[in-house]
Amino acid sequence: MSLSQAALTNLARIVAAIGACLLVSCAPYGTGSQAEQTASWQTLPVPPLNWAKARPADLRPPWMRLQASPKGETGYTFVTEMWDTAVNAYEIHNRKGGGPVCQVGPVRIAQGMTVDASGNLYVVTHFLHKIGVATFGPNCGNPGRRFVSPRGLPQDPITDGNTLYVTELSDLIEVYGIRSGESPLRKLSDKSVAEGIGLAVDSHHNLFWSVLGQPWMQGEVVIFASGKMPGRVLVAPKMGHDFPGGVMTDRSDNLLLVDQTANAIYIYAPPYKTPPFSVIPLKGTAVYCALTPRQDRLYCMDYQYGSVDAYKYPGGAYLYSYTNGIDESEEPIGIAIQPASS
Repeated sequence: MSLSQAALTNLARIVAAIGACLLVSCAPYGTGSQAEQTASWQTLPVPPLNWAKARPADLRPPWMRLQASPKGETGYTFVTEMWDTAVNAYEIHNRKGGGPVCQVGPVRIAQGMTVDASGNLYVVTHFLHKIGVATFGPNCGNPGRRFVSPRGLPQDPITDGNTLYVTELSDLIEVYGIRSGESPLRKLSDKSVAEGIGLAVDSHHNLFWSVLGQPWMQGEVVIFASGKMPGRVLVAPKMGHDFPGGVMTDRSDNLLLVDQTANAIYIYAPPYKTPPFSVIPLKGTAVYCALTPRQDRLYCMDYQYGSVDAYKYPGGAYLYSYTNGIDESEEPIGIAIQPASS
């Protein structure tokens, strides 16, 4: 089975599980074995870094900046596993492979995650007869507000200060007010999209959506200027029939796009009209990755081997992995990083 086929199979299992939960009250799921993936770590040609093109200045406004602790970069790396009932939190830099230091929950069929500038965690999950996004306070804090998905297929969230965007595993993004009710205020969509995978925002409040596009299920990225309709397919980030994963932006508004088929991350410079100026080969297959607050490390949730893999950023050199407390059969998928909060 190819990696793209495996990813499609995994998404189909998610949809089936979500459908079952819509019919009955979900009890915690037991473990489910995932087809073993045997593809080796691919060594991809990496073009020379040209950061002069990458606008080295930090463009992020305060609402985007995850501030490191005054005592150094401490905090948590959160990991979701689809069939686990809690989100595990590890030391932000876990080179020694220590186990979870705390947990938040309960969660069911957890997917993507994000952290806002205040350190609050947002997790796509099921909760009593509903599906949406659950929130938890900083530092493995108490459960907070919930946001409900009317469509019932949420996949990945992102915040930009006052707004929460949640991509559905469909052609739709639900848009919520952080301080509004649990229901979405509006929707974003694009006729070129078949399935949404991941979301990111840049320093100008532009929203990026990694998707499978119509009609041939090609991987691409749609941008919504200032988070508003209409959407526009970007010129450069096109992946052919490769299966896209999550998408991120760094401090210079460079766009990082995960390719699940090639086991790689492609990095594009604004305005995203030219080929990637850098490629980071990944150790295994990841859907979602996250940058640390200082943006000198990149962590990916490797569902192929059930590990968190660490890389230097921007150089991309592989550093280490840890598996302590991560069960490959539980289908790990989501990752988010929260700096220490007072």
